[in-house]
Amino acid sequence: MNNNIVFFEITTSDVNRARAFYSELFDWKFEEPAPGFVMIDTGNVQGMLNPVPDHTGGGSTVVYIAVDKVRANLERAITLGATEVIPPRPIPGRGSFAVFRDRDNNRIGIFSKEMAP
Repeated sequence: MNNNIVFFEITTSDVNRARAFYSELFDWKFEEPAPGFVMIDTGNVQGMLNPVPDHTGGGSTVVYIAVDKVRANLERAITLGATEVIPPRPIPGRGSFAVFRDRDNNRIGIFSKEMAP
C-alpha cells in the first residue's frame, strides 16, 4: 500500500456555492450521480461535497492540493471568497505552502514544489 490519499469529502452548507468555488479555483469537475451526492473529479483523486445544511465549518482535517504557484492560487482563492489562514511559507528543500478557509470555513492547504517568493 502506498498510503496516498484516495478519497476526500468537503462539508458544505451550500453545495452550489462550493461547487462553483472549487470549479473556478482548481478546475475540478463535478457529477451528481444521485440527488444529494455531488462527486468531485480532481483528475487524480475522487472526492465529494458533503451537504450538511447547518454546517458551520472549521473541521480539523486539512487536505493539501498541489498547485503551480502558491501565492497566485491563494490570491485567487481570496478573490473567490476564501480567507487566508497561513500566508505562503517555504518548506526548506521541499517547496512552499499556504492554507485558506473556504466559504464554509473548511481549511484547505495548497502546496507547490516551487519556493514562494
